[in-house]
Amino acid sequence: MDVSIGSAMTLGEVKAYGISAAVEPKFFFNKRIAAGLRLEGDVLFGGKIEAEAQNVDVQMTSRAAQLIKGEYYLTGGKTRPFVAVMGGRYTQANIGSSSEGSATIKAGVYYGFAPELGVTFNNFRISGMYHFIPGTDL
Repeated sequence: MDVSIGSAMTLGEVKAYGISAAVEPKFFFNKRIAAGLRLEGDVLFGGKIEAEAQNVDVQMTSRAAQLIKGEYYLTGGKTRPFVAVMGGRYTQANIGSSSEGSATIKAGVYYGFAPELGVTFNNFRISGMYHFIPGTDL
């Protein structure tokens, strides 16, 4: 089982940064192949400033993901690079407000996938992943 805490960010019109936490119970079929679940939650805060328009937008985004995960380790030693792919359900919500007086609330359930690249050093692991969630602009 892996337990992780990391950073998260969004790419889009409004930039947001935050924290991510996950739990990954998994089963190793052999030294190189593992499969399991990834249960993840993220909270992000961000916004944008338009100086010419004198407009400020602030937003908070949260996401919970329940994913099925498969991992392949490229070597069998103590330092092991790996590739992984995940797919499953994402629950997302976004709350925003602007200095123009408008407020937005959006939420939904979506399905997507996430590739991951990383390296495991004994009991420490570092990786990067990107979540592709079609059909949402949150």
